[in-house]
Amino acid sequence: MLSNAGAMNPMQTSVFVTAVLTVLFCRPFQGQLSLTVVLVALVAALALVVGAWCAPAAGKLFARTSDAIWRRAKNAQLVGGGAAGYLALLLLTDKPGVAAIWGIVAALGIGFLMPGRTGGATLE
Repeated sequence: MLSNAGAMNPMQTSVFVTAVLTVLFCRPFQGQLSLTVVLVALVAALALVVGAWCAPAAGKLFARTSDAIWRRAKNAQLVGGGAAGYLALLLLTDKPGVAAIWGIVAALGIGFLMPGRTGGATLE
């Protein structure tokens, strides 16, 4: 049996990515911080995280929490999608909703590139 001591739970990654993206999508250094800006940033960050969760990872849409391959793939999708979303916000537009869409596309691409299960049959 594999040890899962060093692997981060994708739920923890989701909370972390949502919090970081909400702050980054607010663009706090522009000096135009308001409740509307914060709410738009929060909705865009949540949309990106939900989209990354719905993207298939390692050949599976959902998996048991003991599946280390799936957890690594899902964490890569969440972090990669968040990074791509923020990069899209910096490069393409000043709208966090569009950046969230690009982050979801990146999460789909990461899930497509992650290796699926190979080898013998498993009972699930």
